[in-house]
Amino acid sequence: MPLAYGDVRRLASQPESETLEVLHRVPIPTTLARAIAAFANTAGGVILFGVRDDKPWPDRLVGIDANQLREQLDVALSLIDPPVSVSLNDPQIEGKTIGAVEVPGPTSGFSMVRGQAWVRTGERVLPATVDQIVSRVHDAPTDSRDHDAEVAQLVDVIVSQAGIIEELNSGQEPKNPLVRIALAGVVGVVLGALLMLLIV
Repeated sequence: MPLAYGDVRRLASQPESETLEVLHRVPIPTTLARAIAAFANTAGGVILFGVRDDKPWPDRLVGIDANQLREQLDVALSLIDPPVSVSLNDPQIEGKTIGAVEVPGPTSGFSMVRGQAWVRTGERVLPATVDQIVSRVHDAPTDSRDHDAEVAQLVDVIVSQAGIIEELNSGQEPKNPLVRIALAGVVGVVLGALLMLLIV
């Protein structure tokens, strides 16, 4: 159910936080998909569009094109796997169209964008760390029928994250075989720990 007008107006006057992202324009779909996945992987939250975080009220309201938001949102949601169900509202506040996308919190596993898991840390969207992925396994209810499938999915996430980190590192400095060996060792230790969780 979309956020009510009063909720959107109240949120538009607040600073960014772990559960609130404020954007003055609609970003490209990949950036939007990462923000949505990050909220879905952390604690849920709201993304406001057409609001400047660095201005006082009512100058902070700049507005957006609601049709553009809908189009970009549709593309962004198609990039997230497993899918995230969001609600959208675009009320007029002080004569400006403000977009509000509400993202639910995590249910199980990680929502990924093109094979990478993202999380919300404070006011930032960052790639999920191995520790965050492993802690999701520890927090999962052990009596769940889907527990084994969830652990298997999280193993895939760790392997994917490690590969992406290696690509980022190799793009910034020469490939070092020792770095790759160390990374493979870390991934091996984590995978071993996850396999132990499956056995226990």
